[in-house]
Amino acid sequence: MNNLLPAMPGKATFVYTICLLSLIPITKGADPFFLTLDCPDATRNTTSTYAPNSTYQKNLNTLFSVLSSNSNNASNGFYNFTAGSSPPDIAYGLFLCRGDLTAATCHDCVGYASKAVVAQCPTSKRVSIWYIECMLRYSNASIFSTVDTGYSRMWQNQQRVTNTTRFTEILGEVMDDIVNRASSSDLGKKFATGEAINSSLRPVLQPVYGIAQCTPDLSDLDCNDCLQKGISLFPEATIGVRVVFPSCNIQYEDFQFYDASVGAAPPPPSPLLPPPPPSKTTTSSPGNGGISSRVITAIVVPSGIAIILFISCFCFLTRSAKRKYNSLKEGNGKSKGTLSNYCKLN
Repeated sequence: MNNLLPAMPGKATFVYTICLLSLIPITKGADPFFLTLDCPDATRNTTSTYAPNSTYQKNLNTLFSVLSSNSNNASNGFYNFTAGSSPPDIAYGLFLCRGDLTAATCHDCVGYASKAVVAQCPTSKRVSIWYIECMLRYSNASIFSTVDTGYSRMWQNQQRVTNTTRFTEILGEVMDDIVNRASSSDLGKKFATGEAINSSLRPVLQPVYGIAQCTPDLSDLDCNDCLQKGISLFPEATIGVRVVFPSCNIQYEDFQFYDASVGAAPPPPSPLLPPPPPSKTTTSSPGNGGISSRVITAIVVPSGIAIILFISCFCFLTRSAKRKYNSLKEGNGKSKGTLSNYCKLN
């Protein structure tokens, strides 16, 4: 692949230094650490250059100003802009900051890159520049929402792992995880981190820490394809590798080089607790859809009293009727001719 840095023994010290520099804390105010630059050879294609004080240069200056001003409040570390309206002098540009960095660090990197890119590649209409903290691109042709892997650069740690089979297995699991999560991120930031570290439950032997990131304007499929292409360039059983494309980047090391609180996988769901055993009492408590004991008491007690009163009244009336019947019977026995008088009296 074009411009791919080969793994050459003579460059081992340089490559390993690049990896170790990732350990340097990224703080606000520090100059970003330069990685690589894609600057087409102007002597081979004069149509890709612009003249000083030309319309394209004015549009490019506007582009840099807008990108720099928006780098301080880009929530997903990404912003694109188009300056000008008449081709071929339209300037298309974007920046992508590493997903775990603060807005202030992103702002510093984009501002620095806007100045450095012109100094390192003057008069070119199409340039991409990478730092550890951010990437900045511009072109006179649209570069938005299109996957670009035409330029690539790789750095690798020359140290090799001892257990190649086990390491390849663990690395594959970490890469699959972060690529899937970065590609399908719903948070507007196609960025994911992941790790595999040694523990008593899962022996790893060689720890693996990785990040994967795409420009958020890519589709899920394009992002996945870009990251998978980066993985295909990984040398076998190497402790640390970084691959960058214009549209994505992917990296793993044997040390934690990122903020683990950003882009990490969500914690696994808590195990479901078994339902409590059913209560031995049949009375339900308030708030559980049943009837409380107070309500039951309020219903049962008056009903019981009403029944007792009904029975008492019934017995009283029954006895009264019986006494009248006995009295009538006794009256008939003494004087049968006095029935009419009894009726009148009663």
